[in-house]
Amino acid sequence: MKYKLKNIVNNIKKNGYIILPNLISKNKCEKYKKILNKNYEMYKDNYCSIKKEGLANKQDEKVVFNLHNKNLKFFELFQHKKVLDILDVLLKEGSYKKSEPYYLNNISARCPLKGNKGQLIHIDSNLAGVNYNIIVNVMWLLDDFNEKNGSTYIVPKSHLVKKYANNNKKIENKILIKAKKGSVLIFNANLWHGGSEKKKPTISLGYNIGLRKMVC
Repeated sequence: MKYKLKNIVNNIKKNGYIILPNLISKNKCEKYKKILNKNYEMYKDNYCSIKKEGLANKQDEKVVFNLHNKNLKFFELFQHKKVLDILDVLLKEGSYKKSEPYYLNNISARCPLKGNKGQLIHIDSNLAGVNYNIIVNVMWLLDDFNEKNGSTYIVPKSHLVKKYANNNKKIENKILIKAKKGSVLIFNANLWHGGSEKKKPTISLGYNIGLRKMVC
């Protein structure tokens, strides 16, 4: 896929998301997973053993928070030039002279366990249908995403809808993200999204790294 900034930005504005394949190698994916596995084992008792409600419940997930203080190698992802070029357009739009800074808001990794029934469809911005893209989620795929391993559901163009998803009704037009490891999923945090059921046991952890940036 040829990297064309204008086309990518326009696609995100129109549909709410884009998938960019092959931004990092399979070898690097495995190295990141090894680091995450080690940190998960070190810190899991601090949060995974506590029963909580809704999206805050991590008992059927493997998660690692605050990746910036776990290993400096993660900064290779946080500072990836192609991703930052896109964020510079999306997050500065609407600010004074399109020049206001933005900051790193959430840096974590998540892997649903086998049997995880998935997440409810939700948004991450807490402001449905706002005019400007105030938060962008950047999800690095360290394993293939498919229908068996708890991939992400999205509802294209739902970032333009000025209401929240009603999970008591059937969510129309949702699609499952299918992409190869090393890809990155970039989406407006207003986009309706959620997790699918984890059906396949995996030896290696299918972590995805969520990098969120927000306008100051």
